[in-house]
Amino acid sequence: LDGVAFALIRDTDGGAHDGDTTYDRAVGPMQFIPSTWARWGADGNGDGRADPNNVFDAALGAGRYLCAGGRDLSVPAELDRAILGYNHSTAYLRTVRAWYAYFLDGHRVVPDSSAGSSARPEPTRSPGAPDDDSAPAPTPR
Repeated sequence: LDGVAFALIRDTDGGAHDGDTTYDRAVGPMQFIPSTWARWGADGNGDGRADPNNVFDAALGAGRYLCAGGRDLSVPAELDRAILGYNHSTAYLRTVRAWYAYFLDGHRVVPDSSAGSSARPEPTRSPGAPDDDSAPAPTPR
């Protein structure tokens, strides 16, 4: 974050998490800035360390960050404040809310594998539902 395309954030971790001793860079699956990770990072997998590159640690850290101050994310205005706290951009808010609505409708993402499966979101099926793939998965709103 060198101030050119995004905010200017000088190094806060001596490059420990992001390898940059001049500027901070977002790291890991939840894209934490090292100074934010220092406050909200967590050990989500119980291995004794909080690692922003570990998906379990990062997810727990993100949950702690988003729910800070007792936010109730079931309240739409509080959810919006939490999302905007993560990235203060209305475009980002719209994107996150679209994906949130998509997953609330019962869709899931199928992970990539070496067998060549697609990471395209696929609809989940209710038990006993017809196995009909003719309708495309809806796109996020």
